[in-house]
Amino acid sequence: MNVRLTSLKRDKEDFEDELDETIETHLMDNTMLVEGILFELGHEYQLRVEEHIGNKPFAFKADLAKENERTALSLIRVEKYIDTKSEMYRRIDEEYQHTIAEAFEAERKAITEAAEVSFTKIIEAIQCKDDTNVKILSKGRDEEGQTKESGSHAPCLV
Repeated sequence: MNVRLTSLKRDKEDFEDELDETIETHLMDNTMLVEGILFELGHEYQLRVEEHIGNKPFAFKADLAKENERTALSLIRVEKYIDTKSEMYRRIDEEYQHTIAEAFEAERKAITEAAEVSFTKIIEAIQCKDDTNVKILSKGRDEEGQTKESGSHAPCLV
């Protein structure tokens, strides 16, 4: 009996050892399974984060390209505005220069006409003086010579 009891004890211990090994194996399998699942989840999360972060430079690049295009279009509009304003100012300046030239020309004509009138008056005065001098010189001559010369000149108003 004792042998049988020992044998039962051994069987029980062997069974418990096998059971412990089976439980331990099962627990290890479950732990490995959980670790595998966690590893997969971590890897998927990492891939999603990398994809999300990886798309950021492309999004930034696209935004930067749009901003560059808008800036270029704005610069073109500003250059057109500057050209338009420059042309407008050039035309205004041209009209102003033309107005000044007309005013100068009118003033030049007025001065020229005034100078011609003055010059004519001076010439007439000189002629009157010459006539007076001729009269004085011919006074001593006979009366006929005086009447001939005085009749040929216009009377002096000076």
